[in-house]
Amino acid sequence: QGGAIGEGMSDFQSLMVHALPGDDLTQPHPVGGYLLNDFPSGIRSTPYSADRSDFTRTFRNIGDPLPGVGPQIHLAGEIICNAWFQTYGRMVQRLGFTEGLNQMRQLFIDACKLCPDNPTYLDLRNALLQADQNRFGGTNTN
Repeated sequence: QGGAIGEGMSDFQSLMVHALPGDDLTQPHPVGGYLLNDFPSGIRSTPYSADRSDFTRTFRNIGDPLPGVGPQIHLAGEIICNAWFQTYGRMVQRLGFTEGLNQMRQLFIDACKLCPDNPTYLDLRNALLQADQNRFGGTNTN
């Protein structure tokens, strides 16, 4: 699970670095398009989106296989990243772009510090919840 978390968290960090005030988070947000010169799709199987009808995979799909390959850390990492992206979208919606982005960036760093080595998905979730409790009194938990 740690490998998938690393994949997802690195994608999420890229999304945070490239975030702009006018971004529509319900639209597709591909990553790594420069690698394949495919900016509309990027390098992942599905662009990230806060709209659940665009990115439909959830925790139950963590072990889904890549056709001809089997379960794959990149696919599982996409689910981790999109969960964080949806959380970020809710924070921006509630707090506004600047404050939502700043708080999400801080929670990202704080959660990473609280995670054990080789974390599980639940370790990461618990670290995020604890980071929010420690830093913001749990105001972003619901």
